[in-house]
Amino acid sequence: MDRTLKWRVILVAAVIIVALIYVYPTAKLGLLSDEEKAAMDETELAELKDNSVRLGLDLQGGMHLVLEVDTTNVEDLGTEDITNMVRRAETVIRNRVDKFGVSEPIVQTEGDTRIVVQLAGLTDESRAKQLIGRTALLEFKMVKEGDEFRRILAIIDDELKDEIRDLTAEADAEEFERMLQEAAADADTTGLREDEIYRGKSLLSIVTFIRIDPRSPHEDAIVYEKDLATVEYILSRADEENILGRDLQLLWDTEIEQGREGKFLRLYLVEEKASITGRYIESAFVRRGLDAARPNAAGVSLEFNRVGRKIFGRVTGENVDRRLAIVLDDKVHSAPNITEKIRGNASITGGFAPEAARDLAIVLEAGALPVPLTIVEERTVGPSLGRDSIRRGVKAAIIGGLAVAIFMVIYYNLSGLLAVLALALNLIIMVAVLASLKGTLTLPGIAGIILTIGMAVDANVLIFERIREELGAGKTVRRAIKDGYSRAFVTIFDANLTTLITAGILYQFGTGPVKGFAVTLSIGILASMFTAIVVTRTVLDSIIGTRRLKKLSI
Repeated sequence: MDRTLKWRVILVAAVIIVALIYVYPTAKLGLLSDEEKAAMDETELAELKDNSVRLGLDLQGGMHLVLEVDTTNVEDLGTEDITNMVRRAETVIRNRVDKFGVSEPIVQTEGDTRIVVQLAGLTDESRAKQLIGRTALLEFKMVKEGDEFRRILAIIDDELKDEIRDLTAEADAEEFERMLQEAAADADTTGLREDEIYRGKSLLSIVTFIRIDPRSPHEDAIVYEKDLATVEYILSRADEENILGRDLQLLWDTEIEQGREGKFLRLYLVEEKASITGRYIESAFVRRGLDAARPNAAGVSLEFNRVGRKIFGRVTGENVDRRLAIVLDDKVHSAPNITEKIRGNASITGGFAPEAARDLAIVLEAGALPVPLTIVEERTVGPSLGRDSIRRGVKAAIIGGLAVAIFMVIYYNLSGLLAVLALALNLIIMVAVLASLKGTLTLPGIAGIILTIGMAVDANVLIFERIREELGAGKTVRRAIKDGYSRAFVTIFDANLTTLITAGILYQFGTGPVKGFAVTLSIGILASMFTAIVVTRTVLDSIIGTRRLKKLSI
């Protein structure tokens, strides 16, 4: 055995050993039943999955979403501005999905304003949609209360008196009189509450529906559940007429509470401009015991960055004994009273379930979406459909492989059998490369593998036909093999190079499924060139080296 042949044998053996090592986890995982997987240690199973070829959405089930950027409320946006917003939104979504724990998610831009999200193996679809589409704009705003709130209500009464008269015309006078007497139990010196009662008695006041609770420490405004729709209408009209101006904003609480007269929701008057926003959050995590009223409830603890801590300390120091509303997506989660300057961090409470608190921490830490997103397409693939796709794909690969193998053995005899073994090695190398790169196999990827089966044999056909020509010209077996491989190489290289270029273009400009096809096709082409040019020749040269063949079965 000459030195060159010796190194080729070592190379082929090394490739086979390494390929089998990488293929083993995938093969083992594929042969395990659901019961055996359930019985395995979680750490061992997770490690096995991590080292195996990952299955795409169409093979293991999951969710496919197409999100579109909503720019209806954003004015004077150019093409470049929209592109930047889409890129920022894509980054935020990818960060959220990564923290959510979905393995091998696909998040990519499609067109000018759309983002495609594929979450393979997802089990909780509604939770994922809420997590991905949530704007998560966190703001800390100073609360206006008491007399300041009453003045705003008086302004709304004056500006919308005709509409409020129509809304209150059918109110029950006796019930309203009783409510007003209760509200006036604690007298004040401002005269505002008396004015409020006077307007209410004439059934022309917004306090028919929005009630100032004098028993609460901060005289909170509350709206009973039966009046919510009416108040929302009045506030929408006030917003259309710009009655509050640009400095103030009316926001709802997130939690419906139970009162003596039924369920109600708190309404807050806050400053329009945020004192500090979520852009300064460095990390967010779930903690219990943040709310003294709910010691076992989960909450979210926020850690600001250096600049955020400085701003938060200044804001709390300048507003001691005032309330600071923690606003998320225009909903007030809590409005704690500032008792002293806070130099550290903040927290969000509100009776969260642990899972809801975790999701909130994820979206806050990942950042807020620059613009709202709407779901324009949603497709869910069940696990059973994925298993059926795998079964059909494997069946097609087996049938195609057997057909090619039978043809090669019949037409090229023992040399054809060698080509079949090289084809099997080609498949092993492909799976090994996918596993080593932690690639994701999709249904189009399986199509690429099946196509590669035929293309892998093409190189062997060219080589064997060249060898036949050389043998027909009267050359020895050794010389015919050498010349056959050298003369077929240029044709094989040229054909495979053009296919690789095409696969590269498909990968560059294609979407997820097309990219999966391009990846497996590229890996298959490179593997087939190695098995056809290096492996089969090494085997033939080794046979010739051990015995002097006068005839080759080809």
